[in-house]
Amino acid sequence: MSKTSLALAIALTLWPAAASAQLALDALAPAGLDRVEIDVPVEPELGVRLYFAPAGERVATLGVEVHLAPSAAEARRLAAAHVAMVSGELAPLAGIGERAWGEATHVAFVRGDAFVVVRRLRGEEDCRARALELDQAIVVAPRRAPPAVAVALPDLGQGATPVALPPEIVAAHVIATGSAAARRTRSGWVVVRRGGGPWSVRLVACDAWLRRAEAARDGR
Repeated sequence: MSKTSLALAIALTLWPAAASAQLALDALAPAGLDRVEIDVPVEPELGVRLYFAPAGERVATLGVEVHLAPSAAEARRLAAAHVAMVSGELAPLAGIGERAWGEATHVAFVRGDAFVVVRRLRGEEDCRARALELDQAIVVAPRRAPPAVAVALPDLGQGATPVALPPEIVAAHVIATGSAAARRTRSGWVVVRRGGGPWSVRLVACDAWLRRAEAARDGR
């Protein structure tokens, strides 16, 4: 094998492809709160995390984790697993979603193919009221998304390489191992390669319809 970089790029594939498994991000806007951060966990079993703060502030008071499953049955399975994991903390809750569990600081509910977890992070936010608000928003939210964009990681030479993302991608997380490292800057993600040896880089992202996406590249 040549010492020059030999890499395999895997094009970004949005999951899931079913039309029902998409939800307009902007539909999830609790009254009086601003969205201050979006986090895309690397673990596929975790949903996209949205953080909200009172208007004009930057410190989040409410966290919302949204899982868009391939089917309503899978959404119910995710909900059951979550409730089992926090056994004893969440009691059944009526009037929210198709099924719901929770109390003032923590609510989990299912609505169709969406499984949503709402948590109080600080202050006096009532997660029951916020969950009801989000449930009502999901019921009427647009579900006809534009075509998904295709994105791949760039060629990764020695030194620093910016990871350019199209505007349709609203959040991303980059992990690098081996002789590569990833860091997040004010202008976006950068991958740095120094020296020889094998390396691997993984990109996890989501678009404005909460469709998860992944790309990977590795070499030596």
